[in-house]
Amino acid sequence: MLVRESSHPGNPCNILGPLVDEAPTRYFYQRRPGHIAYAMRSPRIHLVPCRNCPALPPWNGQDDD
Repeated sequence: MLVRESSHPGNPCNILGPLVDEAPTRYFYQRRPGHIAYAMRSPRIHLVPCRNCPALPPWNGQDDD
């Protein structure tokens, strides 16, 4: 599951990274291999794709590097 952030209305959402953990006020996600970041829960942060989210193939848990 990916953590996403809404952009300006009509623009595609930003993909922050794969969800690692949840807390009552935060989503923790993997920004890049070995680096965990968090986003405060807000109406702009979402897990379920919205109509502005870009269509992506399923993430397989591996980086293409």
